[in-house]
Amino acid sequence: MTADSRTARWKKMALPGVLILVFVGWITAITVGISNEPDSPGGAPSRSDLTSDVQSAIHDRDGKALRQFFSAAAGDDYGKSLIDKLSAGDSEVKVSEVRSGQQSFLEMTSGEHCLGFDILHEDDAWFVDAVPRIQGCGR
Repeated sequence: MTADSRTARWKKMALPGVLILVFVGWITAITVGISNEPDSPGGAPSRSDLTSDVQSAIHDRDGKALRQFFSAAAGDDYGKSLIDKLSAGDSEVKVSEVRSGQQSFLEMTSGEHCLGFDILHEDDAWFVDAVPRIQGCGR
């Protein structure tokens, strides 16, 4: 057997081995990704719980906990950046539910600043829309 034929034989055997390793790596990545998914989609069981849970998360300055109450449109650091924005002043952040006609929204006030977010009901859970209302806190 010559050196060229041994090299060709190794290349012939290496291709299936590499393909098998890539496949096993892909399956492993999918399995790890699925196992790291949260058990529950988040949200709150009721609108009143949503208001109090959001208030608690803001008070505790827990961006990760706050993020779970926002719709899927919110990014991973959404809760942290919102807390930073609302807590920039010396005033305490107050969260309340406001009803305006048939709609209700969550109002977050800090001093003279106010942000309004629509309340959504999806999959038996209550969420806050990630996009602030155009009207702000205006009723």
